Amino acid sequence: EKTVAMLATIKDSTQAADATVGTSLKSIFSRINSIKAGKFVDSETGEALNDVEKVLNKVGISMRDVNDQFLDTDDILEKVADKWKTLDKTSQKAVMTALGGTHQANATAALFDNYDKVLSLTKEAENSSGSS
Repeated sequence: EKTVAMLATIKDSTQAADATVGTSLKSIFSRINSIKAGKFVDSETGEALNDVEKVLNKVGISMRDVNDQFLDTDDILEKVADKWKTLDKTSQKAVMTALGGTHQANATAALFDNYDKVLSLTKEAENSSGSS
């Protein structure tokens, strides 16, 4: 439900084509999970990925738990969303570029600028289970 809510939020905020919205979210997930897998270069864009964890750490967001294990992607995104509106514009730009890359930075910003909608749509979907 949350992934669909993220897609809907980005789509609604950017009015981008479905394929573009899907690519945006795929890029965010891929960049987070590539770091977890020990990869340091985005296979599609050639951009360095090691900045993702560095940038998040710099703004006070850890991708790891107390045992130095990576958190689930949803948990990382929740942490970013919780902190997003308290970040200055420069920090937001660094985070959106680190997570989305240069091509998906605007979609990443749209996601976090409107994360309350993601939570609302997720809750709505969870509460409507079995009602069709």
